[in-house]
Amino acid sequence: MTNLGVIGQSTTLGIADGDLKGAVAATILNIAPGSGGTTLFTVEHHFVTQNGDTIFVDQATATAKETVAGSGLYAILNYPVHINGGTGNFAGATGDFTNIGEVDLNAGHTVFRYSGQVCFAAPGNE
Repeated sequence: MTNLGVIGQSTTLGIADGDLKGAVAATILNIAPGSGGTTLFTVEHHFVTQNGDTIFVDQATATAKETVAGSGLYAILNYPVHINGGTGNFAGATGDFTNIGEVDLNAGHTVFRYSGQVCFAAPGNE
C-alpha cells in the first residue's frame, strides 16, 4: 500500500509486506491510453528490504481500466515487474512478479498484491 505525492506529485511511498518486506516507492513516468479503453502507467520502482538490501527492477508498465465508480479510480489488469539484481541477498538475483490492485488518483492511494519468484545467485557468483 502506498500514497502518491509523498515525495513528488507522481511518486508513491509505502510499505511492502511478505517476502519483499520493507519500503517501496514508485514513480509514474507516463500515463497513456492503451488499447480497448485501457490506460498504461509506465512506472519506475525503488525497493529497500527490511534488512537494508536494495532490489533493482526494470521499468514496468501497468495496464489499468478506469472503473465505473468514477474518474481517477483504476483497476490494475496486468502489471509484471522484473527483478534484475540488487545488494546484499539480492546481489545477482533475478525474478519476476505480477501485481493486482487498484489506483485512486483522486485520493492518491494505491493498493497492490504481488506474487512471483526470485532466483538468488549462488554464494560467490553475485
